[in-house]
Amino acid sequence: MNLRNIAIIAHVDHGKTTMIDRLLSQSGSFRDNQKVAERAMDSNDLERERGITILAKVTSLVWKDTRINIVDTPGHADFGGEVERILNMVDGAVLLVDAAEGPMPQTKFVLQKALKIGLKPIVCINKIDRPDERHNEVVNEVFDLFAALEASEEQLDFPIIYGSAKHGWMSKTPTQTEDTMAPLFDLIVSHFNPPVIEEGPFRMLVTTIEANPFLGRVLTGRVRSGSVKANQQVRALSQDGKVVEQGRISKVLAFRGLDRVPVDEVKAALSGMLAPERREEIIGLVEIRQVFSVSRVGSIAGCYVLEGVVKRGSHVRLLRNHTVVWTGELESLKRFKDDVKEVKFGYECGLQLRNYNDIQEGDQLEVFEIKEVARTL
Repeated sequence: MNLRNIAIIAHVDHGKTTMIDRLLSQSGSFRDNQKVAERAMDSNDLERERGITILAKVTSLVWKDTRINIVDTPGHADFGGEVERILNMVDGAVLLVDAAEGPMPQTKFVLQKALKIGLKPIVCINKIDRPDERHNEVVNEVFDLFAALEASEEQLDFPIIYGSAKHGWMSKTPTQTEDTMAPLFDLIVSHFNPPVIEEGPFRMLVTTIEANPFLGRVLTGRVRSGSVKANQQVRALSQDGKVVEQGRISKVLAFRGLDRVPVDEVKAALSGMLAPERREEIIGLVEIRQVFSVSRVGSIAGCYVLEGVVKRGSHVRLLRNHTVVWTGELESLKRFKDDVKEVKFGYECGLQLRNYNDIQEGDQLEVFEIKEVARTL
């Protein structure tokens, strides 16, 4: 499974928490019989009472073959420090802007922080169904804000999506063409890169700490490298690298929807974060028994398949007296005069090597394929 880590950033009351409600609902994160309150990400009474997000919250959902970890950040200026800290957890940000109000003071603050650390935001013009919406002017105002904050050329080339989180739809155009949030899901997956894993032992950047009456201190953050298991010894380091505290991990939790659930091991090498390992698999052995020189074509080898199979386009190693003298690919593969996809053990064939003609009778070709295997730590 692929992975994306993103934040939703916006001025207060521009629709962040409602948008995440809709994303969770339409991704299938809620059971059919599960009753979920509006503003499900606002988890304490003060937030629900005031209708604003005060503390950053993390949730996780799956869209097609990609797990998307989402951080809902505070939109009120009084909690700007929380935004700045939490953006270090993510690789992308969706900037939500009200289609009528346009960029507001906190929009500038959160966008400035996102641009400073190199994020390339998606711009979402929300509440497009308002009677006083003015999306063209708002888009121009957002562009001017990016420019004023000295965004790079890549950051200025931001994709735009329009919609109404309240009514559960997003579209590539200001006119409603979809009934779902699918266009936003797809844009998040295509626009943002998966996390990059770093080499080395377990390291995690802690962004929030909370007290839990059953678990004790619960630390939320992003795994930068390595892996961690329950009962593993760890050290807490200050920003200058000094040891602050030593302890043992009692339980490892991962976000799944609105819940935190145990997993046996949390790794930075989640699917999609590590490049797959390339492995060779030998599939055949061919002996060259005749060599024909054809003008404007090159050397053609008349061969016999000693073992396995040879396939058109296969990787091959040319062996002479059991020594590798060349490695490359097949240019062509024939049986008599016909092009074929493969020739199996016990059959003769004609073949040509790609951009290589120094072949001799008695040479052998070791035929192999390269397969990609998912890597784990």
